[in-house]
Amino acid sequence: MKHALHRALGTGFLPGILLAACFAPAAAFAATPLAEVRYSPDVTVTLGGVTLDDEDAASDDLGGTVTALDVGTIPGGADIVGYHALPNGDQLLAFDTTVTVGFVTAESRDVVRYDGVNFTIDFDGSNLGVPPGAQIDAIALGTDGALLLSFDTTVIVGAVTADDADIVRYDGAYSLFFDASAASVPDALDLDGAHVLANGHLLVSFDASESVGGVAFDDEDVIEYDPAGPTWEMAYDGSAEHATWAPADLDALAALEDPSLLPGVLQFSSPTYVVSEAGVSALITVTRTGGSAGSVSVGYQTADGSATAGADYSGVAGVLFWGPGNTASKTFNVPVTNDADAEGDETVNLALSAPTGGAAIGPNGAAILTIQDNDVPPGGALQFSAPVYSVNEGAGMATITVTRTGGSSGMVSVSYATADDVALDGSDYTAVASVLMWGDGDSAAKTFDVPITDDPDIEGDEPLNLSLSGPTGGAILGTQSTAVLSIVDNDIPPAGALQFSSPTYLVVEGVPSALITVTRTGGTSGPVSVMYATADGTAVNPDDYLNSFGVLNWPHGDGSNKTFIVPIVSDSYKELPETINLSLGGPTGGAVLGGIPTAILTIQDQPYPVPVFAPWTLLMLSGLLGLFGLRRTWSRRA
Repeated sequence: MKHALHRALGTGFLPGILLAACFAPAAAFAATPLAEVRYSPDVTVTLGGVTLDDEDAASDDLGGTVTALDVGTIPGGADIVGYHALPNGDQLLAFDTTVTVGFVTAESRDVVRYDGVNFTIDFDGSNLGVPPGAQIDAIALGTDGALLLSFDTTVIVGAVTADDADIVRYDGAYSLFFDASAASVPDALDLDGAHVLANGHLLVSFDASESVGGVAFDDEDVIEYDPAGPTWEMAYDGSAEHATWAPADLDALAALEDPSLLPGVLQFSSPTYVVSEAGVSALITVTRTGGSAGSVSVGYQTADGSATAGADYSGVAGVLFWGPGNTASKTFNVPVTNDADAEGDETVNLALSAPTGGAAIGPNGAAILTIQDNDVPPGGALQFSAPVYSVNEGAGMATITVTRTGGSSGMVSVSYATADDVALDGSDYTAVASVLMWGDGDSAAKTFDVPITDDPDIEGDEPLNLSLSGPTGGAILGTQSTAVLSIVDNDIPPAGALQFSSPTYLVVEGVPSALITVTRTGGTSGPVSVMYATADGTAVNPDDYLNSFGVLNWPHGDGSNKTFIVPIVSDSYKELPETINLSLGGPTGGAVLGGIPTAILTIQDQPYPVPVFAPWTLLMLSGLLGLFGLRRTWSRRA
């Protein structure tokens, strides 16, 4: 294993530094097993027989095999300095300079997404407060999906000042995710790559050889940071994997963990469970995910919420076990008591604890079991008749029904109210709040009305919230004490305008075909289509081009550009630029033709070289012309 200590023997480091490195404290945990490391080098290097440039990225299976990754076409002057692989196969990239990839121009402060076909801007630094000139040096995602960024110089983003070895978190606001100085990272180091593992540990690579937390590393290595320690460990020794790594920095980083070598994560299958009081017991499920190595176990137990052990349920506690390779879910039961008390729904707290075998407890390490009451008081249960109501925007009024079930003894009442969701009081509906009342023996449904505003806005369906509260007279709220009223929009959204992307196009005669683009703007509602055709201008079909006609189609919601080609015929004639007329017609699906329904395609003639004559050729030509003139004179005299 080649680290900074080994390199120092030939670099003139001071003996005291070598001695300190020899007796640095040992790392305190085993590195997380990895199945794959992805990276980009900072210079051209051959790894595992694959030659990589600084605009390339590759996958290393840690068994000697390196595979180049498809990151699209990257211009040779750009260097990939940030990389992350998303679960859906998309890749996030950052570059060290302004670069045009596909139809996107990205600055060094942007993050680009590549889906295997197209490039898009995923993080626009210029619009999100990253100062001009700043360069992203590493990208990653947190365990919660938040974007993590490191920069090559000290930057101020939002209220955060980050040095070149720090990592900033962005989830709509900036915060400091990794403070390098607090983790004992030397000031001289610049962070080159980062990746967050499922267990919360951080993988990083730096731009130079150093030692942190007793771990010596080089610029082609990856080290792992456990913030709980805090401790460090070697995760990927680049020169041990490939001796040819030495001249290069590992410039961008992503990794995949090996689940077969991890003990896994234990947690409840859901944060909430529900059981009827009439049920015998509630079945609770615990899962093992993210690994299956070794034997693991976890303790479980119940605790009172609003339900009381012994009266509403029977408390349980125990241990669940998994053997090596076993990832099947485990279950336990919580017995519930079917009493005669009208007490409403009650809750039991569930918790996992004391995992063994190296397993971790996941985010669902606690859960709530709700016991639904099946006892109704003599006054009955008051509730909405349905969880969802729907009304057309043009109807003017929505009628909402509230029922009284399970009893009708005595006079009872309940309050109702509306509340904004997407629909807004005053612009989409008029808020209402009042009381519904039932007399003794009355179990008939009651209603109230919600006024609806018919506006001309194209806004889609909009929901508002309905709620019941404050039952009186011994009544209780039923299970449907809240509901949603959906206002169905009656305004038809536009299908869009279809037009050429430009009034003029240009193609050189030697090119096989011209690519013509048609756009859809101003709306994407419904499927639409448009016909296209070519016609002679000064260019003639089929001598100068081949006629092209057809139909372009867009599905509902599709606002992307469509294209067609016009084949170009190359000839040997020297001629002026020639034109082809392009036209669109017959839009369907409610679409209209936009402001550029016709366009001109100009065929630029191929440039031909000017002939160059040798001196003897010109002399011969002059003689021939003189002889020709003499013969004409003799002929006239005769």
